[in-house]
Amino acid sequence: MFPLSSFVKFGIIGLIFGLFGCSMSTSPNTAEISRDSLSTILVEPKWLVVDAASRVFVGDYYKGVYRSIDHGQHWVALDVGNPSGIQEFTSTGSALYLSGYVQMDTSANFYLWRSDTGGNFWHRFALPMEGILSLTPWAGDTLYAGTVRGLWWSNDQSMTWTQAALYSVVVVDVCRNATDTRYAISSGTMSGAIYRKLVGEGWKQIRVTSPLSDLLCTTSGKILIGRPRHDEAPGGLLSSEDNGETWSEVPVFNGAAVETLLELPSGVLLAGGETGLWRSTDAGTSWQQTLADWRANSLAYDASINRIYAGVWRVIHQQGVSRIHATIRWSDDAGRSWQ
Repeated sequence: MFPLSSFVKFGIIGLIFGLFGCSMSTSPNTAEISRDSLSTILVEPKWLVVDAASRVFVGDYYKGVYRSIDHGQHWVALDVGNPSGIQEFTSTGSALYLSGYVQMDTSANFYLWRSDTGGNFWHRFALPMEGILSLTPWAGDTLYAGTVRGLWWSNDQSMTWTQAALYSVVVVDVCRNATDTRYAISSGTMSGAIYRKLVGEGWKQIRVTSPLSDLLCTTSGKILIGRPRHDEAPGGLLSSEDNGETWSEVPVFNGAAVETLLELPSGVLLAGGETGLWRSTDAGTSWQQTLADWRANSLAYDASINRIYAGVWRVIHQQGVSRIHATIRWSDDAGRSWQ
């Protein structure tokens, strides 16, 4: 039975959030489905998140958010609050954050949804900027957000936001290395740019390039940037070993899109994109393909059981009909093989 004290508690919280322009949604009891059944629902599993309790979440731009509490075997749909589209989904370990928008008749309203209960309850916050394209946990309660109007930060669990830098830049990702050098990437329809902030200095543009998709500051000091394949612009993976002074193209990807990057605590690197999943054990110098014939959109790691999750999809052609088959794969051997 749901205790009366909980009704009082969440009734008060609902009143408070209503007064301050926020709202709360709850996830109803929905039927549990298998991974195979989830594959018939997903279209593009672009976001994968693992929280501190080893719960796994997948966000699909078209199909919403699903949660697994048994390491990916079974899933339930979550009621986040009915966003029309998802822009970013991440976790700080204890809290989940999802940015998206609600489409109106002639415009869209942008919001951030936060859950401190593993996805059971969600609080919706109106945003002072037009959408969050990336959310990066920094330290403690601090979050950095890449937006269509630059880089913003919050140190109170997303209650308030302050515009920090790169005011007219569309920031799609940000990271920092062990020496606190910070990097950001922007991306547009036909071009992208790389920015760097050294300690004690401001942000500076250090390279203009084709559109960019994902950014990773590795523990070895190397900077990796994935590139989507867009119109006539090739995809691929950019790499820098000298704090962004010079960049080289990793040749093995040969212009194919690289959309997601992940580093394991062991230093093993993973890259996913148009040609499947790739693995490097030498800080990104060489790469081996470990899953082909799928397109990989997302990667996440659960340290408690040493499992990597990957959101993948492909187009299947049968009897003259084409359909998308999307699923969640996982690896228990540091990305060598996938189930």
